[in-house]
Amino acid sequence: MELPNMGYARHFKFLKEMPVAIPDEKTSKKFEEDVSMIFDKILVNQKLIDTLVSQRNTLLPLLMTGQIEMA
Repeated sequence: MELPNMGYARHFKFLKEMPVAIPDEKTSKKFEEDVSMIFDKILVNQKLIDTLVSQRNTLLPLLMTGQIEMA
C-alpha cells in the first residue's frame, strides 16, 4: 500500500479506510499458541539475563580488586 507523505496524519486517515482481515477461530488459536511459546521463551531468557547480570555485578568488583582470581 502506497501512502502519500502527509506526515503523521496519513496513518489514521488512510489506514482507517483499509479493510481488516479477521482470521477464523482455528487460525487465531494456532497464532495464540505459537506466540505464547515465543513469549514464554522471552520470559525465560529475561530471567536468565537478570541472573547473569547479578552474578556479573557481584563478581566483577571482586575480580577487579584481586579478591578472587579466575581459574
